[in-house]
Amino acid sequence: MKSKRRKEDVLNEFRRSELITSARRVFGAHGFANATMEAIAREADVAKGTVYLYYDSKRAIYEAAWRASMEELEALVKARVESAASLQEAIAAFVAARVEFFQARQDFFRDTPRLKWVPSLGTGTDGITDSPHLGKDVVVTATRGIHGVPMSEMAFLMMLAFNRDFLLL
Repeated sequence: MKSKRRKEDVLNEFRRSELITSARRVFGAHGFANATMEAIAREADVAKGTVYLYYDSKRAIYEAAWRASMEELEALVKARVESAASLQEAIAAFVAARVEFFQARQDFFRDTPRLKWVPSLGTGTDGITDSPHLGKDVVVTATRGIHGVPMSEMAFLMMLAFNRDFLLL
């Protein structure tokens, strides 16, 4: 019984991965607003009902694709930064990895300027996600429990965000 469960888990993981890959292509080609679950199913070569078995809405599969992309980015940046021999090389690797990542996936991230992001840097902001003033398209992140490299990355990205001229390499 145990090996059957493992096969199921492997199959589910594979199917989710294939659906996310297909969703990225569809969102990249058509944007979020014009993408459909039917198009994602067609791209994945599965029935539309199969997509709904794994993701209950277009937003759910988009968010899963977004999270998977961010996990890939994190792994890429970590590998590049850890292989750097000096602080200067680490900073260059950090920036280069992120620029290369987003340039290679411009089609999927083209709707990014329309996303709204609220970084919650302090304690006592736990209820911010319940605010009626935030739309459902607003992503809220918090740093509670985050330290070390992720916090340094966030600080570095905030500096870059405030100095956009730097990004015009």
